[in-house]
Amino acid sequence: MRASLLVRIFLMCLCWQSLSAQAESTSPTPTIFTQTSTWAEDNGDSVKLSKWQGMPLIVAMAYTECTRVCNATLHKLEEAQLQAEQKKISLQFIVISFDPSIDNPTSWSYYRKQHHLTDRANWHFLTGSSASTKKLAMLLGIQYWLDEDHVMHDMRILSINPDGSIKTFLDWDHQDVASLFKFP
Repeated sequence: MRASLLVRIFLMCLCWQSLSAQAESTSPTPTIFTQTSTWAEDNGDSVKLSKWQGMPLIVAMAYTECTRVCNATLHKLEEAQLQAEQKKISLQFIVISFDPSIDNPTSWSYYRKQHHLTDRANWHFLTGSSASTKKLAMLLGIQYWLDEDHVMHDMRILSINPDGSIKTFLDWDHQDVASLFKFP
């Protein structure tokens, strides 16, 4: 009787494992386009990231009051813009705020003016909720944390395929902007 019970428990575990594996294999891989959050764009529009589905994207995270890493990120983004223009590649640039408590459409609009990006209609500065920001950062592999009143973060710029998957990225160890344009 005890052996029979153990066999049943073993079979139930096998079934559960099989069902779990099937559920994992049928659920879509999360991409930036499967995120359902609404973001505020620097022009005041409310958007979902799926707005850019089907388009090649360059995505980064920054915040308006950062004076170190975000400046390095911005310079790499500007370099990517120039290389895209030289190669005649149409790209959308999306910069997402690390700090929704500070950044909003007004502060991003000011940031755009301060950095001479007002003529760049293909650049989008977004702010979401704290929860959506954390979720997206995790999906993109970007780490950040608060140290007193300052947001500490790594530098990561991602090239996103039109289906929302990550094609490649730049970080402190990989800074060759041309790699953002290499196709398999």
